[in-house]
Amino acid sequence: MRKNTIVITILFSFIFSIGIVSVGNILNKKEQSISQVVETAKYQAEEKKLLSINDEDSEDGDIDDEDNGNEEGEIMAEWDISATGEENEVFAYLLEDGTLIITGEGRMKDWTTSDGQEWNDKKMEITSIILDEGVKNIGECAFWGCENVTEVAISRTVETISEDVFTYCRSLTNIEVDEDNEYYKSIEGVLFDKKATEILCYPEGKKATTYEIPDTVRYIGTSAFIECKSLESITIPNTVVEIKNEAFWGCSKLTEIEIPNSVTSIGNSAFNDCAGLTKVKISNSVKSVKNGTFFHCVNLVQVMIPEGVTNIENYAFVGCSRLRWIRIPDSVTNIEDNAFEDWCEDFTIYCHENSVAKEYAETKKINYEIIDNVAPEIISITGNPETWTKGKVTLTVIARDEQPGLADEAYSFDGGKTWQVSNQKTYTDNTKGIQIKVRDKVGNISQSEEINITKIIKIDRIAVKVNPNKTSYHVGDTLDTTGLQIEVIYDNEITREVIKSGFTCEPKLLTAGTNKITVTYQGKTTTFAITVKERIEENEDQDQVEEPDEDTDETDEWEEIEDWIETDELEEDAMEDWDEIDDFDEIEEELSNKEVTSKSYDFEKEAKAETSLPKTGHSIVIFILLTIAITVTCILYVKYKEYKQI
Repeated sequence: MRKNTIVITILFSFIFSIGIVSVGNILNKKEQSISQVVETAKYQAEEKKLLSINDEDSEDGDIDDEDNGNEEGEIMAEWDISATGEENEVFAYLLEDGTLIITGEGRMKDWTTSDGQEWNDKKMEITSIILDEGVKNIGECAFWGCENVTEVAISRTVETISEDVFTYCRSLTNIEVDEDNEYYKSIEGVLFDKKATEILCYPEGKKATTYEIPDTVRYIGTSAFIECKSLESITIPNTVVEIKNEAFWGCSKLTEIEIPNSVTSIGNSAFNDCAGLTKVKISNSVKSVKNGTFFHCVNLVQVMIPEGVTNIENYAFVGCSRLRWIRIPDSVTNIEDNAFEDWCEDFTIYCHENSVAKEYAETKKINYEIIDNVAPEIISITGNPETWTKGKVTLTVIARDEQPGLADEAYSFDGGKTWQVSNQKTYTDNTKGIQIKVRDKVGNISQSEEINITKIIKIDRIAVKVNPNKTSYHVGDTLDTTGLQIEVIYDNEITREVIKSGFTCEPKLLTAGTNKITVTYQGKTTTFAITVKERIEENEDQDQVEEPDEDTDETDEWEEIEDWIETDELEEDAMEDWDEIDDFDEIEEELSNKEVTSKSYDFEKEAKAETSLPKTGHSIVIFILLTIAITVTCILYVKYKEYKQI
């Protein structure tokens, strides 16, 4: 019986302890749950990251395997393309991945037509081309029409590249050349000779809209820009002396091009089918407009053939359906039969009396106008320098021409170097030796005497002559510049001017203290100072809370409360005095009406903190202590009963 009593007692104490500890654990459940969620999220993120890395590694591995397979490559087709007449062994292999490899020793053959290559029926399958070491040349028309090729790699052994090799490779964006090649080089994917004196191939697939030819270039090669349909502007440097055949054929978005005077030769069909071209300035050094040079330039409106050209060949301007006029000088001694269309009703040739051009026009029944050889008349140039302002002079030219009229860009203010539509030019600096020229549609030019502009003066500095009326402010006021006067001193130290407006002042946002205000006028600055005071409210003294005297009992009482708050007294007496505290709001209101320092105390927060149950770690200790206490009590009680029975 005694044993049963002891067992029951121990069991009861164990259950009772578990109950007490469980209360603490339940109240602590929210904090534990959040902690568990965070840890779980971290674990899942790490696990996901590892899986992602493994997946990427797996995918990369698959790709590498596939690439390796292609390099070991399954050969889809092979051809012997060795040149005849020499000991050459050159072969072409088309791999499964679309790579065409030219390999072997010696030279490859040429093809005279665009569809004669051995791989003609597989052109669309070729995506890249590699010229292996040992191959000494690229044959003519070798890769013509391989529209899906995107890149070409040329080895160091290639010595010659024939014409029309990459013509109509519409997807080609990059040509790479081994840096050890002694004959060729690549600059940003564009093919040049080794010294970059000739540009050989600008890839058709490039998407850039503008291109500036390097100033090392002297020759623009055959078909160098053929079918480059993205290019809208090409800059030709004045180092170029020759534009070869078909150089810009099919550049359909090219709208205007200036051929510098350094160019002495333009090849056949150089601008053939440049449908967007509207205006062309031909070099003064060119002697002949070759066969088909501007064939089918359907938007070409006007052309001025410069003095010095002697020959215009067949089809030079055939298909230029919108061409309205052309000026042909006396220097032209030969115009071939089919140089122009003979059915253009709105087309006019401007020419001289007794010239080859007039005879041609009469024979072909083309409209013509005789060049009168009379230069335009300059009627007046105003602003020279009778009318002027201190900082600038604007020259205005009035001119006229009876026949055929002034050119579209008729005016030059630099002696004919550049021409403009406007008959005005503004100068902001003194300039000497200005020579104005005016031209008509057929190129007759008149010019002015030299003009010197010497009276332009500039502002040297500005200064405050009279301060503004108001120089004292309060924070929040707006800057008032009424009365401010600025003196302007010009660079000749003679002219002075006082202005009352037209300047700006910064800052407008004023801060307490001395503010430096910056005045700006036509790029020149000066300063003045203003004083800004803090704004004092009228009832500020009345609104201030009266501080209690340090010697009063009330002050002592509050100091005692603060000391009590800072000690552990609240911890010891909180539960005993809790019932005596009737209203927290009352105490807080009373505290708020006093000057409480940074040591202010939150009764409610402290009370809640002291009455919260222990954390999980403390619960285990309490559980053990309670179990031991109850067990000992029960054993003593049983012993007492045994003693009584004795």
